[in-house]
Amino acid sequence: MLAQTRVIFFFSLAIYLSLGTLIISSLFISSSIAKPVVTMPSFRILSTENGLSQNTVNDMLIDKEGLLWIATDAGLNRFDGNQNKQYVGQDNEFADDGIYTLFEDQRGDLWISTYSSGIYRINRQTGKSERLINVPYKEQPSW
Repeated sequence: MLAQTRVIFFFSLAIYLSLGTLIISSLFISSSIAKPVVTMPSFRILSTENGLSQNTVNDMLIDKEGLLWIATDAGLNRFDGNQNKQYVGQDNEFADDGIYTLFEDQRGDLWISTYSSGIYRINRQTGKSERLINVPYKEQPSW
């Protein structure tokens, strides 16, 4: 009885290992056959020379639509893969303001933290921005 149990155990182990090897082998074979999504990648340098609001980049975010949002010390930028556009907001709230952090929520709205005026949410359906937290600008100490 004990010998029969051992034979069944080793037979089961051999089948399990064979299946594992087969699965791993098929993963390697399928990954070597897979074609790249982008066949000729191109890279670009974004700077103030081609429309970036400032060369100091604090944060970047690729949204659900594939747009690249860039937070700089002098404003918010949106790059669509071809053209860079400074995004100033509906009331110029992002013009010449330091943008530090970008976040996209589940609805696709963009959350923006600024240096001098607080935290905003841009409703991507309407394009309207709303200040949710007001942080008054703090003066630099006079030394």
